[in-house]
Amino acid sequence: MSLRLLVVLLPMLLGGCQLFQTPEVVTPAEVEAPACPAPPEPVACPEPTIIEVTQDCPAPESLAAPEVSAPPAAETPIANGRAGEKQLLIIGAAEWIKLDPPNLRVRARIDTGAEVSSLSATNIIPFEREGKRWVRFNFKANDKTEEVVLERPVVQKNKAKQHGTDTGLVIALHLQLADIEEEIDVVLHNGTGAEFPLLVGRNFLTDNAVVDVSKTYTIRD
Repeated sequence: MSLRLLVVLLPMLLGGCQLFQTPEVVTPAEVEAPACPAPPEPVACPEPTIIEVTQDCPAPESLAAPEVSAPPAAETPIANGRAGEKQLLIIGAAEWIKLDPPNLRVRARIDTGAEVSSLSATNIIPFEREGKRWVRFNFKANDKTEEVVLERPVVQKNKAKQHGTDTGLVIALHLQLADIEEEIDVVLHNGTGAEFPLLVGRNFLTDNAVVDVSKTYTIRD
């Protein structure tokens, strides 16, 4: 081989060897990972504050005991045969009443529905005396007495008749029941033989007595 050829081939050979060399692997430089900060230490929770309640709390409405009201006081206290604040006399549906004059005990029916009291009589005769109206009538107080003749001045004419046989003549009579004494207007009723010659209405009872219809003849003289 000539020198000239060698000179030509030598560089080529050298270059070919470089082609077949194993390439150098460059490893990346190790990158240090940044250090993570340490987690914070747990903070202890404060102890709960206990508050002492010294004031009694009201019970819930649903659990509260219902209020029980005291029973109302009796409106008409009864003691010693009398009732109410005024201590009115308690009487029955029928009583013996004294008519004075002529000082006779009369069997009377107590009628709270009647406004004016009435008296049964016979031979009722109106007349005048000294220019004033009077009336004469026969009256029988009870089965044990004789019929008597009474004369009374006429107080007024009764406009509203309570019975079909009312005369319309009103007289004043003095009645006594126990310690109750009243002079009241009484309407003359034309009739006889009645079980109760005298009917006592509200014009005698008001502010004097209360009636217990379950009783009769409660007043003993």
